[in-house]
Amino acid sequence: MYRKLMYSLMEGNDRDINRKELAEIIGADPTQVSCFFNYKNQLPFASWLLAIRKLRPAEESKYVDIIAEMMINDADRLGCRQLMEYASTNRNFSLLEKLINSQKDDYRENIQWARLYSIAMKYQQRTASNEDILAELDMFKATYPETIVFCNILKASTLYMLGEYKFMFRMAKLAEDQIKHIKNNYIADMYMARLSELFARGYLYLKNEPKLARFYGNMVLNSRYLSESYKTHVYHLMGTTYVFDDYDQSISYFNSYKDALKGGGREDLARGVDELDIFFLKVLWEVPVHENDTNDPLEKMHYYARLGERTKFESLVKEAHPEDDPFALCYIGMINNDPEYLLHSIARFVELGNKFFAELPLREIQRMYNGHYYLDLAADIISNIKIA
Repeated sequence: MYRKLMYSLMEGNDRDINRKELAEIIGADPTQVSCFFNYKNQLPFASWLLAIRKLRPAEESKYVDIIAEMMINDADRLGCRQLMEYASTNRNFSLLEKLINSQKDDYRENIQWARLYSIAMKYQQRTASNEDILAELDMFKATYPETIVFCNILKASTLYMLGEYKFMFRMAKLAEDQIKHIKNNYIADMYMARLSELFARGYLYLKNEPKLARFYGNMVLNSRYLSESYKTHVYHLMGTTYVFDDYDQSISYFNSYKDALKGGGREDLARGVDELDIFFLKVLWEVPVHENDTNDPLEKMHYYARLGERTKFESLVKEAHPEDDPFALCYIGMINNDPEYLLHSIARFVELGNKFFAELPLREIQRMYNGHYYLDLAADIISNIKIA
């Protein structure tokens, strides 16, 4: 069955792919491919995935389902473990549940994987509270290099959701150090990609270190095995890292994010990129826009504040709930040249775990009050309060 399935993948409209070309596609030695076709070995799931994405990208789901069924039936334990990670990162919960159920009474290593991925599924589907998930992870006894790392990744992700940022970074760093003990390239790559996304968000928003955020963001985008759907929101994060530094880079990543959303059938979210992210960016960099390019009250407030359109601005204030929103507080401070609102905005951003966008009111204070004690006070708020 496996050979027949691979031959169907290798069939082309103009010509068939030969074995040497297949070896290049999956990054394997030609001897390994020959042994596969001579029934001397099996190919790991990761090799199948690379072949499918190169030769039948539009039919990935169909072929993965076929392979999963065969690997479950053949008790391919390594294949099932890799498939659990694939299903989880692709949010294919029906496949993940099938894999978990097939492995929960199997060999002890796979039982451990099944239990851990069942916790991961609860986290992804939000069927349990973060507190309950963390408690379950604390009780989980991981004894294999892969389950030790994945358990710590899940703990770090849950701690992030709970706002326990210092502990999140410690746990994520521990998992990063432990990845070197994982010998399977597919699992090591996938776990590093998961960690890198977490680090990218942490370094950007919690520590305001956009260069480090870009480093880890690029690790996600350059992952060999990670699906494009998982990478989608990293394009948005990468665009955000350039918001204050480079207009062209920022809008390029935002457009990539928008294209990825459209490719995934999320036209509604793609429109939001134009009305929120790109509109904000253009106003910030004084690129011409029209007020009707967005329907969002906060973005309109930003636009009117830059123009000094007080009447139109004030008509939106109640709608934006300025007492809670740091962006609204910033825009009120901008239009009124009021440092107290700008300082309040900075403090609110920091309180919400977003040091990166605290740069927005800080830059306004720098522009209005360069050399004034307000600037020193604003800088102290950002630099001295340790979120993580």
